[in-house]
Amino acid sequence: MRARKRGLPSVRWLLGGERLTELGQFVACFSVYLVLDRLIRAAARMSADTVKHSVLVTGAIAESPSAWLVVAAALVVGATWQRSRLWAAWDVFDRGPVVRGVAAVPLALVTWLSSTYHYNYLAGQWHAIDRLLVIVLAVASFQRPVFLIPFALEARVISAQFVVPFETVAGPNIDALLITLLIGFAALHVGYVLTGSPRSASIVMLLSTVLASHFFVPGSGETALGWFGVNRLWNFPLSAYTAGWLGHTSGDWARQMARLVEPLNLPLQVVTLLVELGSGIAVAHPKLLRWWLVLALAFHTFVFAMAGFWFVGWMAIEVTLLGVLWAPSLQAWVNQHATPARGLVAAGIVMVAGARLYQPPTLSWFDGPASYGYELEGVGISGASYHVPLAVAAPFEQELTFLRLRLAPTREAANAYGAVGTRAEFEALNALTSLEKLLAYERRLPPPASSDVEAAQQFVARLLEHINGRGQAPWFLWPLPTHFWTSRPPPLFAYQESLARLEIVRVTALHRSDGQVVRRESLATVHAAPDGSVRVTESL
Repeated sequence: MRARKRGLPSVRWLLGGERLTELGQFVACFSVYLVLDRLIRAAARMSADTVKHSVLVTGAIAESPSAWLVVAAALVVGATWQRSRLWAAWDVFDRGPVVRGVAAVPLALVTWLSSTYHYNYLAGQWHAIDRLLVIVLAVASFQRPVFLIPFALEARVISAQFVVPFETVAGPNIDALLITLLIGFAALHVGYVLTGSPRSASIVMLLSTVLASHFFVPGSGETALGWFGVNRLWNFPLSAYTAGWLGHTSGDWARQMARLVEPLNLPLQVVTLLVELGSGIAVAHPKLLRWWLVLALAFHTFVFAMAGFWFVGWMAIEVTLLGVLWAPSLQAWVNQHATPARGLVAAGIVMVAGARLYQPPTLSWFDGPASYGYELEGVGISGASYHVPLAVAAPFEQELTFLRLRLAPTREAANAYGAVGTRAEFEALNALTSLEKLLAYERRLPPPASSDVEAAQQFVARLLEHINGRGQAPWFLWPLPTHFWTSRPPPLFAYQESLARLEIVRVTALHRSDGQVVRRESLATVHAAPDGSVRVTESL
């Protein structure tokens, strides 16, 4: 008997001993999540025409009638089968108040994002009914988890409208983490309806794998690019300044951060990959996960200091999970899924299937030495000149921040914030020593399509119409601060008067060892006539 005890662990112990049933519930929770997520994504598809509906939900129904038919059928079946379980409150779960408290964090953030964005001037709609609907569903979801399903559906529909104009998906992809987590809570509830089991510890691991996948996917992407030992992180703060981070200053902060990062380039790359790729191991056990969350918070704080990237939703979830994992009263509940089998499954999900299961943003690139940004210059009807913040384009300021407007005859040699997609491009840009050589490099790139130029001109024309017609957002629409912070120096345009002219300027910066060289060029000017009509003239 003693020899057996000293031998290899038994299969039963590896699977969790007496808690083998919980492993099945854990896998079932993921399976239900997968079905719900794909169904909600299919039902929330939008096109340029459907976003013009005064009620976005009706546009989504018209866009994907088959998906909505499946949703409606599922709701009918659910409403007539196991009704007592279906309409159960959060208290039905083991540690129900804790589960609801954790769910309340992404629920509140998604409600804030989905109800307070500015007027959609491209669609010409406030979508007031959708805003009210998401608030009503949020209140209902806080009472009963079944309402998380229609809430997540409505939130995805609202988010889908901002991908339509130029397919700028950075912001929506980052915010998608919050909706993904809420679908996970909905999957937990559906699992209870199907099985009647109130056990809820599997939600901790589900949330952990969702968050960890959003780190592991960028890390694996960087590894595939050959990023380690090659990338130059000190370009990042300089590129962020070009894009508008602390744009009201002289750029001293960006230069200081670059000088700080340059000698630490290799150690910071090690730490970055440790946080990103280490997420796949950290999910294996709560104790590892605690310390990884501390590193993740520090990582995001440093990124914000360098470039003004604020992953507010991710950080909120990190703090929430950290509180749950460290609370002494919750240790027994959290450790219900701390078995070798579930740790192995969780790590496998993150490292093998996380990219497809949760569809996180890639966020992998080289930090190139060339960066671009847009600046808006305005002249009021009084003749006064203003520096116009990119926020006037809300909720589409990311079209400007991410260089989606093709107003120049040549393409940019790098994407937003100096991002370069391949090592060959990265090395070619590092060989350039002057703006003249950069311009010659740009001319060798494929020119923008005429349709892209026309779309960009239409965008800036509508932007000036919007500024002069709609103006500043009402005081009660206080949106969550943008993920990508930008600013302009005084005199700052704050809707003091209507604008007679709006000039779109492209800033090009080349980072060299002896400092940055910068070129500013006017790409287009939008003129407003006294009757409210506008016209666009090309400057290049």
